[in-house]
Amino acid sequence: MHWIPALATICLIVFLSHQRHPPGAGLGLNPLLHVIEYALLTVTLVWGRSSGLRRSIGTRQLFRLWILGTLFAVSDEIHQSFVPSRDASAGDVLADVAGMTLILVAYRLVRNRIH
Repeated sequence: MHWIPALATICLIVFLSHQRHPPGAGLGLNPLLHVIEYALLTVTLVWGRSSGLRRSIGTRQLFRLWILGTLFAVSDEIHQSFVPSRDASAGDVLADVAGMTLILVAYRLVRNRIH
């Protein structure tokens, strides 16, 4: 049950990646949108892994989530390379990783202060 938001977010990312002209594409906010998109994904992954924040996640598990998200970001860019008028971008992957890292570091800092 706790994994449903992560699965929904993954489906949303795949859907948006398959669009020839995704919302906000012409606004010049592409890096920011990638950071937000993958920050949201990471929040939902942490939610799922921690059973709705009822269990703490260790550093090793957080790193695994980061690796999983990074692999998904790379596969998402590869997917985009097959969509007309879209291309794969290392810069997008870096923005994705930045969004994930931001959330994982924030989670770790907050959890350390609580415990």
